[in-house]
Amino acid sequence: MNGKGDKQRVRWTKEFEENYNRIFKKEKDVKEDYKHIITLKMKIESRNVLDKQHWAAKRRNKELYRMLVRNQMKLRKVPLAKHNKRYVIEIISCRKRFLDMDNLYGGVKQLLDAMTEEQFIFDDAPKHIQLKVEQIKSKEYETIITRKETDIKVK
Repeated sequence: MNGKGDKQRVRWTKEFEENYNRIFKKEKDVKEDYKHIITLKMKIESRNVLDKQHWAAKRRNKELYRMLVRNQMKLRKVPLAKHNKRYVIEIISCRKRFLDMDNLYGGVKQLLDAMTEEQFIFDDAPKHIQLKVEQIKSKEYETIITRKETDIKVK
């Protein structure tokens, strides 16, 4: 790697950590030992874009999300979600232009479905997850997903 790329990556990492700490404050019921992070090198499409897609294109996007989530879970040795646990799911979309929050949340649906099918989360129902979706400006498209286990039991 050349020196220029390394410096840009370090600068972006510091900026990301500052934004991450500002956006997501520590929850009192989260166990920090049970925190898993996966990174997808693609952007979350807007709900407006997804609504205009053909059903086959939507299915291909969902399959791509499944493959990327499965790959990251294997690489980072992320255990499967437990049915009796509640998780805090934090999704950060790094993008060049901000979206409206409703378009951002709507665009996350296919990703949540893929995470459910790959058992990164047990179910996308509110009793199983607490969802937080944010976005930060970046030169590169990237999606960072954090799963934190809570002390809350699901019945």
